[in-house]
Amino acid sequence: EFLYSDNKDTLYGHLVMRSSSKVTALKQKAATIPEPLELPGIILFHTGAGPRDVFLHWKADSLVSKYNCVVLIADLLSDRNGRAWDDDRSWYNHIRDELFEINEVGGNAVRTRLQRRIKASVDALQNIDGVRVNRMAGFGWCLGGQSVLELSRMKIDGMSSLISFHGVFDGVRQSSSNTIEKGTSSYLPKTLICHGNDDPFVNRLDLEAFQREMTEDGILWNIKKFEGVRHGFTNPAQDFHHNKNAFSYNKRAAVESW
Repeated sequence: EFLYSDNKDTLYGHLVMRSSSKVTALKQKAATIPEPLELPGIILFHTGAGPRDVFLHWKADSLVSKYNCVVLIADLLSDRNGRAWDDDRSWYNHIRDELFEINEVGGNAVRTRLQRRIKASVDALQNIDGVRVNRMAGFGWCLGGQSVLELSRMKIDGMSSLISFHGVFDGVRQSSSNTIEKGTSSYLPKTLICHGNDDPFVNRLDLEAFQREMTEDGILWNIKKFEGVRHGFTNPAQDFHHNKNAFSYNKRAAVESW
């Protein structure tokens, strides 16, 4: 468990790296990589299952094993005990509504709490000694995919690549010109959207509107669409989901998007 804060709530992430680069992460102390070698950092943003989702730990282990990077599984919910896993979705739904609450800032719609937690996650990983702060990436799935797209607008130094897997688009017009956690970088990260064309949670018009918005904001983006593919296509566990009309694993899309 890796504790950090958004200056309001404690967040309960997970830090993954090779044992040769093991850190000691104490609640009030910065983690440190003992080797002089700087390693690339990757942030994983979770689905509605929360930061304890075993799928994310599988992905983190895969990335660390192949690329010798430092991976932070971010916590967007302040979910220490895995409550997002509960069959009773009332707690999660309440927290999610707060997270995506829209505030007006300078005449623009801004998700202030979400941006604050995204920025806290980036800061937490960049503050680890030995992480290459100018070579970082962010991956997100579902709710986390939407968070990655939020991050693409924030112009945070060091974020070079972002990937959204079956992210959600809700048609809310936002802009990189006005964010509460705006960075100083003039460079917007390259952003890839991996989308299943049969995803019932994504309205075609909302997706098209978001693509126009990214272009208007100068974001370098690309989209990879998979025909006949539903929501959650990257996770083999979706084959056991009770709602098979909405959720389904697709091996081809999972492999090609990864």
